[in-house]
Amino acid sequence: MSFRALLSLTLAGLLLAPSASALSCMAPDLVSDLNKAKASEKTYYVLVGTFNAPQIKREQFDPRKNQGFSGDRSQSVRGRFTGVSIGADPRADGRLNNFPVTITTGCAASWCGQVPPSDYEFIAFVEAKDGARPVLTVGPCPSMLYRASPERVRKLRQCLDKDCEPSRPQY
Repeated sequence: MSFRALLSLTLAGLLLAPSASALSCMAPDLVSDLNKAKASEKTYYVLVGTFNAPQIKREQFDPRKNQGFSGDRSQSVRGRFTGVSIGADPRADGRLNNFPVTITTGCAASWCGQVPPSDYEFIAFVEAKDGARPVLTVGPCPSMLYRASPERVRKLRQCLDKDCEPSRPQY
């Protein structure tokens, strides 16, 4: 069997049986994402609070419609953030009320990121954009966005100005 035929059969199998090819995500790790944000050439706000934005409506994935892997299924909505931009010292936190953000959700096959629900507080790494709204990117695998808890916020503050080891091993 040729490589091309094998590839076609593999892709057909993935399209026809999405539950059998479940998306495999690595467990999210707050410190790993903080280290990634600090090492990035991009600038990130570290926010703790709530997002208020409309949920994104997506057409239900149907393998018979040949939606497959083609095209970019990312979508963006305008939202607002209320909470704080945190620093290592809580006295240096910047209070934000109705801070404008763009929330972009991305997909991998039939799995898509979702707009954070407004009834929970989150820790979010939001990319600063020159002359534009900051962007929170939410992919199908959780990262850069965490449900807030006092323990997580405390860990984040401890690691803002120093290097900390991630909870999970890095590959």
